[in-house]
Amino acid sequence: MNVNVEPELEDFVRELLSDGTFRDESEVVNAALRLLGRRAGLREELATALAQCERGELIEEDVLFAELRKRVLSRGVDREA
Repeated sequence: MNVNVEPELEDFVRELLSDGTFRDESEVVNAALRLLGRRAGLREELATALAQCERGELIEEDVLFAELRKRVLSRGVDREA
């Protein structure tokens, strides 16, 4: 696969390579595509949540935050970040 990117994005890729964030261009592209996939998944989850709200299928605030906290911690996300 051969990919052409805009000059600003090419500069950004070079920065990511020079600072050691990624080893090569393939790693950069793979990471970007994974993020796009996650974004698509989040959009689907949001659409589902909005439809539930419109149907009146709501949950209490403390239950919501407990679930969010559980999801964040299960993904290993630093709470201080």
